[in-house]
Amino acid sequence: MRLLTTLALAATSASAASLTLSIPSSQALPNPYTLPPSTHATLSSLGATFSAPLSVKNTFVFHNLTDGGSSGSYLVDIHCATHAFAPLRLDVDAEGGLAAWETYRGNDWDNKGEAYAAKDFEGGGKGFEVRVLGQKNYFVERSKFSILTILKNPMILLGLISMGIFLGMPYLMDN
Repeated sequence: MRLLTTLALAATSASAASLTLSIPSSQALPNPYTLPPSTHATLSSLGATFSAPLSVKNTFVFHNLTDGGSSGSYLVDIHCATHAFAPLRLDVDAEGGLAAWETYRGNDWDNKGEAYAAKDFEGGGKGFEVRVLGQKNYFVERSKFSILTILKNPMILLGLISMGIFLGMPYLMDN
């Protein structure tokens, strides 16, 4: 009886799709190991949401994507406090096949962008490399103080001109 249960679990886990998302080095992120440990990825659709934390190998691993009828189309988002990542559209079929396209916020879901090439990872996992858009800037640098910027203000210019007319007109009328 235990042998049958073990074989059934092995067959189920062998047919379940596993997704690996990798973060490669790029010009926007030269060292992916500097990402904060709170970085995580989510797969979301109308029916289900999956989440995976950042691993030591700079990957996000989602296991058993086809268990329980969860095949379908997902939005892949990577949530990070320091960097922004491009969102992906991921399609998972019932046999465990994976396909990904670049997507943009506000576009129709059927409008697929550039296709991502699937990649094989260690341990037999298949997945994709995600693209870093750039570093997030939460603060805007303030401009430096300059007296010239105050004098270029239109209200100050109008005040100086009216003051010049008010003080200079009596001298012009005397001549």
